[in-house]
Amino acid sequence: MPYATQHTGVYRIVNHAERLCYVGSSRNLFKRRAEHFRLLRRGEHPNERLQTAFNAYGEDVFEWIEEASCTEEQDVREIELLVLKGELTFEEAPGYNIALDAFPMMGRLHSDYTKQKISETKRAQAKALTPNEAKHLAQAQTDRRLKDPAHRAKIEYVVNNDHLSYAERARVVGLQPSSVRKLYLQYAAAYGKTPPPRRLSYDRGVSDKVEFIRSNPDKTFKTLARELGCSANSVSVLARRYKLR
Repeated sequence: MPYATQHTGVYRIVNHAERLCYVGSSRNLFKRRAEHFRLLRRGEHPNERLQTAFNAYGEDVFEWIEEASCTEEQDVREIELLVLKGELTFEEAPGYNIALDAFPMMGRLHSDYTKQKISETKRAQAKALTPNEAKHLAQAQTDRRLKDPAHRAKIEYVVNNDHLSYAERARVVGLQPSSVRKLYLQYAAAYGKTPPPRRLSYDRGVSDKVEFIRSNPDKTFKTLARELGCSANSVSVLARRYKLR
């Protein structure tokens, strides 16, 4: 379950180009970091100062820094307020913080009416991506990953060692075989390789597989599995379930 571990603390988002930072806190730092950068990448961050700087300088100049890990919410509040008031300073000034008190709701609960209004507002603001927007976002994410030398090295190993099985390549690059297969299918053409044909199992439903097994009684489970693009055990299960063998 993502973000299952609650990790409370104070953090900064530092812009090394402007030497400014945003100071914040959260009961779940891992989740908060993901939320910040997801909104910034989509251009939808509620902090206009931070969003403008992110758009101007790009993600590479921004760094997430965890300043303090706390067990008590009051400790978190006191640390962040000291920073915002200038009593606790860092090399980069908190130039992106808009409100002095960043904890207006800490320790308080929204009423049911307020929760409903917030939910309605978020639904109204939500917008579906057009095909072009989705394509542009996907390409931007791919380009961002390719800037990482370690990720690019994994891709090159996966593509250039197609004589090895997905499992063998997965053990070397530290990924799951399914992830290795996805990488190969995505980047093979860019490296002059010919991707393998689409496996039949992606296009065939159970009824088609059953019919294929029934119409080939002389073939072994292993042969049928290779042609269907699934495991021999899956073929065996279908054969028994539908009394084909």
